[in-house]
Amino acid sequence: MTKSAATGGGSTRRLLLTYLSGQIDELRSREAGARIDSPDAVHRMRVASRRLRSSLATFRPLFRGSKAKRLRDELQWLGTVLGPVRDVEVMRAHLHETVADLVGGEDLAAVLAQLDRELAERHSGAQAEMNTAMDGPRYAALLAALEGFVTTPPWARQAPKVATRLTVPALVGRACERVDRAALAARAARTGLVAQVVSGDEGAPEAGGVELHEVRKAAKRARYAAEVASSSGPAARALAERMEELQAVLGRHQDSLMVRALIQDLADRVTKRQALALDLLIGAEQADDGSFLAAYDQALAAASTNDVRGWTRR
Repeated sequence: MTKSAATGGGSTRRLLLTYLSGQIDELRSREAGARIDSPDAVHRMRVASRRLRSSLATFRPLFRGSKAKRLRDELQWLGTVLGPVRDVEVMRAHLHETVADLVGGEDLAAVLAQLDRELAERHSGAQAEMNTAMDGPRYAALLAALEGFVTTPPWARQAPKVATRLTVPALVGRACERVDRAALAARAARTGLVAQVVSGDEGAPEAGGVELHEVRKAAKRARYAAEVASSSGPAARALAERMEELQAVLGRHQDSLMVRALIQDLADRVTKRQALALDLLIGAEQADDGSFLAAYDQALAAASTNDVRGWTRR
């Protein structure tokens, strides 16, 4: 991290505006592809919208008034428009990856075909709803508001002492602290689950599923915050990469949980033989839980070391 990036409100503002402008360009450039369902286009739009929303939240102390908050709310709405399309894409890919490693007969093939048909129908409906929303005035207004925001940013006036606490390293550090707090909550949830299992409670919930999802969201936010500073030095890039790895591990687990819920829903609507075939899919998903927890612990530790976080603590 260079000295100019670590000190001075002007440098912080330049880095942030460059990042926000790049994500707006990405959002616009992927729109045409998303409308016609080009591969990865909806995903790229969704990521750009998340980066924008997350950055406006992390760096909110730099802005006055409510413009940043209103933009975050509208970006959240855009996420609800793009999300259903992308979620179905992810589930279909994850499901086919799981089935590729299984040996099954006609019953497994039948339930897989039914799952795929249901997901295809869900995708078609979500795609149509997304296009309708993007044709409407709300989406056009959001794009105009984003452009106006970076053209004339509503910077807050800050006293010198306050400005020293609002540098990129300090604000990225705050985002990392959110990861730490979420991870502690997830650890407590896992400990509680172990106690329930030992006591014979068969109704114990998924191991810290909600809490682990919060870790994932916090890791995304820390990753995007570090990306703002990534042009300033290798330490920021390394932190962004470590948080991305943590996010990826948690993302694969979240995908698995979504597929399990889909399978469980279908299990109530098929024959007994087909339900047994679905048990194979559930078993295959659950078989990865142990390796997931090990990978999660490793990724969390790697994202917490002083060599990637030290620059945020100075």
